[in-house]
Amino acid sequence: RSRYYNLHYLSLQGKGQYRHTSVYIIDALFLCGDDIRSLSFEKRQEKLQKFVKALRKTTRTDLIQLHMPEIFSMERVEQIFERLVMRVGKSSANKPRLCYKTDSGNFFCPTGMTIIQTVKEPWIRGHSKSTGLDYWYNIHNRRSVYECPADSIATARDCKLNSLHWSWTDGVKVHPDQKENGATGLLDKEKFMDHIHKIRQQ
Repeated sequence: RSRYYNLHYLSLQGKGQYRHTSVYIIDALFLCGDDIRSLSFEKRQEKLQKFVKALRKTTRTDLIQLHMPEIFSMERVEQIFERLVMRVGKSSANKPRLCYKTDSGNFFCPTGMTIIQTVKEPWIRGHSKSTGLDYWYNIHNRRSVYECPADSIATARDCKLNSLHWSWTDGVKVHPDQKENGATGLLDKEKFMDHIHKIRQQ
């Protein structure tokens, strides 16, 4: 059993646009009969990468293709917004729509961002600038270790229960060219990044 979602892509070839559907798998409970629920998020991602690669048939244009989404850490979250562009596509009535550009040059219209907590409380993971290594910090006893503690691993269930989805509905401004003025009470890119910067400074 896997967690997945469908995406409708626009491939640009000259002046033409071709719509096709892909299935993106973001996590799994069981894979090929193996129970991987208790593995770390990174280990589950590694196994899913191999699974998706084995099933992908790029030469079969009649089949829906399987993919893995690119995972961004909070340290790299700005890169998500850098890939957002405003484009005129089919069925957009000649009005630019918010699109996300993939590494392959395709585009899709994003509807939000999902944030997954991959480390179980009271642990948090950081990156040491002095050593260049990741470390785990226990906020209760203020202990730091460089080896991943067993009790810090967030299972597939933990990741699902503690995930947050930021919906980019009308009025949410995440690109400077959007006409939204930033509706009161809605989280926009500026407020989101301000919060992220405050967390990094703690």
